[in-house]
Amino acid sequence: MDRFNLSRWAIRHPALVGFLIALLFVAGAAQFLALGRNEDPGFTLKEMIVSARWDGASPAQMQAQIADPVERTLRGIDHLDYLQTYCLEGACVITVELKDAAPPVRSRMCGSRSGAS
Repeated sequence: MDRFNLSRWAIRHPALVGFLIALLFVAGAAQFLALGRNEDPGFTLKEMIVSARWDGASPAQMQAQIADPVERTLRGIDHLDYLQTYCLEGACVITVELKDAAPPVRSRMCGSRSGAS
């Protein structure tokens, strides 16, 4: 008994195979254009890096005059998960992570910016 051979059938019916390929292409393009635009939900990044430079300042000065006031402001955020500070010669870097349930806080962060550039 001879089983059905798809390759042999396709070689014997090239017009039908071409039609099926074109039909699948058109159906795929139509479905792609009909995709909803809300499948990718909006998300907010929950990690921030705050950095400051002050040429010539010692790490102790950076900690006392830059890092401590910024940390006090950041600790006022309700959904704060993690806060880490590095102070080096002339630079300070603060890493802030928020809990997953935290709402966007961009407006509050922009309000804490001082006159530094």
